[in-house]
Amino acid sequence: MWENSFLPIRMPRPCTDLPTQTEKRMRTLLRETNSIWEMRRIQCVLLRVSEEKTAEQIAPVVGLHPGSVWRIWSLYMKNGEAALLGEQRGRARGNAHLTLVQEKNILSSLLKQATRGKLLTIRDVHAAVCRKAGGNVDLSTTYRMLKRHKWRKIVPLPTHPKGNAKIREAFKESFSPTGEKGSAGSEET
Repeated sequence: MWENSFLPIRMPRPCTDLPTQTEKRMRTLLRETNSIWEMRRIQCVLLRVSEEKTAEQIAPVVGLHPGSVWRIWSLYMKNGEAALLGEQRGRARGNAHLTLVQEKNILSSLLKQATRGKLLTIRDVHAAVCRKAGGNVDLSTTYRMLKRHKWRKIVPLPTHPKGNAKIREAFKESFSPTGEKGSAGSEET
């Protein structure tokens, strides 16, 4: 049997590759941040500099995978503080069928038709999106696009907001669409 003394111990590399004021700057950034993700990224660098821990030791402390810790270190070495600050997720629309500019162009052309009096339905919008995307697009994608551009469903009200309900009911009782004699809606001769 092997004894534990023969097993290699993995020691972290010295942090000579980081700038000299890194620890002080990371502590300042940690106090200023409000985002949990920024805090985790800053802690990854801070724990490497101050306590010289490995990625495997830092990962459970900050709640990330060791590979993520290595990636954060690498991005920090390449891009500096910009790699630690700001929202890092969701920047790219990798699975998008259309760009935001293309979506705006589609909606602006449909808006021109609607201002000329054409009734615009979701089927029309969806057909235009499918044509522009060059294939079939799920209907939920079209609904999300409309929400993203702050479009909403507008339908006419069932009654006029300034209308009088009593007068309306009286008219319904006395009106005769056929013009029969004896009704209040027709003229007697």
